[in-house]
Amino acid sequence: MSPSQPHPPIATFEPESFLILVVDDVKENIYVISELLEGEGYSTTFVTSGPEALQRVTQAQPDLILLDLMMPGMDGLEVCDRLKQDPQTRDIPVIFLTASNEKQDLLQAFAKGAVDYVTKPFSPPELLARVKTHLELKQTRDNLHHTLLEQARTAEALACTSTRLGILVQNMQAGVLMTDAQGTIVVVNPEFARLFNLGFPADLLLGKNLTAIAPRINGLISHGQGVTHNFLAIESPEPLLKVELALEDGRFFERDYVPIMLGDSSQGHFWLYRDISQRKQVEMIQGQSLEMERRMRQQLAEQNQELVAATTAAEAANRSKSEFLATMSHEIRTPMNAIIGMTGLLLDTDLTTQQKYFAQTIRNSGETLLTLINDILDFSKIEAGKLDLEVYPFDLGQCLEEALDVVVPSARQKSLTLIRRFLTPIPPNLQGDVTRLRQILVNLLSNAVKFTEAGQVKVTVEVVDHDAAKGEYQICFAVQDTGIGIAPNQQQALFQAFSQGNSSITRRFGGTGLGLAICVRLTALMGGTIWAESNGCVVGNPPELWQIGQPTIEGSTFYFTVNLTVLPSCAYSVHNLRHSLFIGRSVLVADYDEGRGTRMRNLLASWRLQAEQITFSSPAKLGEDLKSRLTQKNYGALILHCPYPEGRGKQFTDFDLGKITTWAPTEQDIPVLVATDIYLSPGERYSGDKPPVQAWIKSPINPDELENTLVDVLGQTEPPTLVSTEAISGPLFPYSSSNLTILLAEDNLINQQVAKLLLKKLGYPVDVVNNGQEALSALAKGDYDVVLMDVEMPEMDGLTATEHIRRSQGRSERPWIIAVTAYSMEGDRERCLASGMNDYVSKPIRLEALQQALQVAATALQSTSQDRMATVSCVSAFEAKPSPSSPCPEDPAGTTLPPIDQDIICSLRDLDRENGQLILREIIDIYCQTAPELLQRIKLAIANQDWGNLSSAAHTLGSSSANLGAVLLAQQAKTLENLTRQRDSRAMDPGHFPTLAASYERVQGELKTMLDRL
Repeated sequence: MSPSQPHPPIATFEPESFLILVVDDVKENIYVISELLEGEGYSTTFVTSGPEALQRVTQAQPDLILLDLMMPGMDGLEVCDRLKQDPQTRDIPVIFLTASNEKQDLLQAFAKGAVDYVTKPFSPPELLARVKTHLELKQTRDNLHHTLLEQARTAEALACTSTRLGILVQNMQAGVLMTDAQGTIVVVNPEFARLFNLGFPADLLLGKNLTAIAPRINGLISHGQGVTHNFLAIESPEPLLKVELALEDGRFFERDYVPIMLGDSSQGHFWLYRDISQRKQVEMIQGQSLEMERRMRQQLAEQNQELVAATTAAEAANRSKSEFLATMSHEIRTPMNAIIGMTGLLLDTDLTTQQKYFAQTIRNSGETLLTLINDILDFSKIEAGKLDLEVYPFDLGQCLEEALDVVVPSARQKSLTLIRRFLTPIPPNLQGDVTRLRQILVNLLSNAVKFTEAGQVKVTVEVVDHDAAKGEYQICFAVQDTGIGIAPNQQQALFQAFSQGNSSITRRFGGTGLGLAICVRLTALMGGTIWAESNGCVVGNPPELWQIGQPTIEGSTFYFTVNLTVLPSCAYSVHNLRHSLFIGRSVLVADYDEGRGTRMRNLLASWRLQAEQITFSSPAKLGEDLKSRLTQKNYGALILHCPYPEGRGKQFTDFDLGKITTWAPTEQDIPVLVATDIYLSPGERYSGDKPPVQAWIKSPINPDELENTLVDVLGQTEPPTLVSTEAISGPLFPYSSSNLTILLAEDNLINQQVAKLLLKKLGYPVDVVNNGQEALSALAKGDYDVVLMDVEMPEMDGLTATEHIRRSQGRSERPWIIAVTAYSMEGDRERCLASGMNDYVSKPIRLEALQQALQVAATALQSTSQDRMATVSCVSAFEAKPSPSSPCPEDPAGTTLPPIDQDIICSLRDLDRENGQLILREIIDIYCQTAPELLQRIKLAIANQDWGNLSSAAHTLGSSSANLGAVLLAQQAKTLENLTRQRDSRAMDPGHFPTLAASYERVQGELKTMLDRL
């Protein structure tokens, strides 16, 4: 490359352009390394043995190989040796992965051709750095080799190009002439000599001055113009292209002239002449054709004007149709509004339960009919995409029941069983267009009942996807019937407007065929899709990975999805802990599923109810067990889960909800709550003067619905005598005399309860919020001296909230902010200080530490010296050591800890002498209810590589366990949290879950033994 030539640009390093082969016989190592590399953008492929590596290298041609040194069979040294002997693979860099630090092993590795090695367990930054370094070296080497090859190719290409240009010039069908700056001819071709009739070979002109041919050329140019104007045009400093020249003999030439310049210096001249005589003749013919085309265009314009006039008339007709529809809409809505309004007035009068149900059904049907009428009249608006959705909060369960109520009369006429089932928990605070959602459900349920002569209609609801951060849920509904089904040749027109399977369906069942078309558009507006299955075929828009169900199942199943959002909760729902009405009451749970009955018993126990359980295998056995239990003890309520006969075995074939009066314990006057999959309308539930069943509950049971029902049922009876729950009067420590007002920001319910008990013990009142955002709102409304701020909280963490507080209040030391944190990670102290916090107490909170922190706060807030306050803050806040009861996560001695620290349990119980046992039971129940959910979150987070959810779940589990004295489990959870926060790949080890689960099993057993003794 000459000095004047620019150097080629250095290629940028792009990980996406590299493929790395990982060879390791341990799949877990492959998984970790692949995740690490792909996180940086590299492409990866992997094998688990030496022979597979040799084969994969040949197929994939990787850019770099990470090769395990020690492998069974063919080890890494042999694999590397074979690779380096193959000319096709010898240039691929090989980095050995080895747990050995033996010098001999490393020398052998380099002797076989390795470029580097990384020892196990490896450091992710080190591995990435070594990979990048050798890939950059390979890239530089490849670029240099490529540059040398390019230069050689360029020289060869120049030679070939010169030869080709010479051949091209000699054979061009245009005359070529080129001179140097002095006018000496250097290039000329035979076509030039032929065009200008020179009469001798063109080669004879080479080296001659162009004036030698000027006389002959001047004789051909018309109008007597000289050669310098028409032939040479040397006086022009710019190119002159496509200049036409008329010759005396009638021919036409087209000339291109280009001056050859190097900077400002002329190096010569270039001319190109083409005979365009034939083209001129063609242009004359084309001129005639253009005139004909102009006439045709004029005719087309006149036709377009006629078409515009016809379009205007059609639009006028369409406007007339719209005005007619608007008028008809008003006329139809008027009587419908009267029906809805009068039934509304009727519902405000004194009605029996059955009458109220009938009137409500009329009203709901009227509203549904009005909605359908509106949809039909506005169908053109739907097609135009101008239909807007109304987003309001609603109860999905109520929406489903209202849709089912509409089809109950038709279903009962055919003796059809209506079943509704929630396959997954449904958020209670959904928001969306409930009217449109109910319209889709009514349409599909009506079709299912219409086309089903016997059997059942079942609707299921489940959450198929959700984004917890955005509060978005995708809900899937399925309406399944045992009807006539849909023939495969009729399915393609299923979702088309004004279309049904065939004309016989319309004559027999009625309908316009518009309903499903509207459903398609409504589901699309709500971000979902709709599809159907019947006779082993699927039609519509199912998900990409959708699998068709069993083709032998009769009937049809219609599926649709919608996207809904949830209202952000203002506070954590703790209503199940607030009902003193439940304390001391006994409830009997009867279920044919022992596992579900146990879960129900645990749920009731968490509400302070004394729950007992029986499991039955047949209606006869249920009657015997009920009679035995009810003669031994008085219960406040009986919760019975009734089976649906299908799929439950022969012992339940004679189970009939209509015969429940034959064994329901009505003579004991015990409230009976029945949970069932079978849908019963309110009229069927409450028929009769004194029904044996006080309440019917949907199955699976919704805890909110069950709790509200129990409040209604148990509120009608006198509660048992309870132990006094009055607050402790008077402070127990002198520091309450400072009259501090305290705000606690903590998202964990157990931590809230413990902190409130400690503060109550010290004599301080406290207000509680659940996250940093709520803390900011509370501070905006009230004046607080001290804020106990948890560091890790959802929505807004404690550090962010503190920064907001300090920005809004400047240099003021009020409120005094005390961090509540485990303080186990390096850098936590600096983070808390930087955010503006004054002090800290470690989790689990201890009475003495909290007392000392509040004393420091009172002293600092009373001080008028800013320097003193800063000194008190720095000395007391972040120099304290962790509590002895909270062992360091790295302490191996923690493995010998007992499941429960009894001292912590005793301290919790002693915080409230009158109600200590009751409060302790409450905290244990909360823990036993939330800990399994947190363990499942940890398991799913590890499986999904979800760092954020894993950190949050581990933090909550560790904090709750520490406060309850489960110090070993707390230590293990905190270790996992620290690994997660450091983005250490060991955090994603699936072995964490069984370790945590085993520890929790021991904790749960110990807690159960303690509860039995309370």
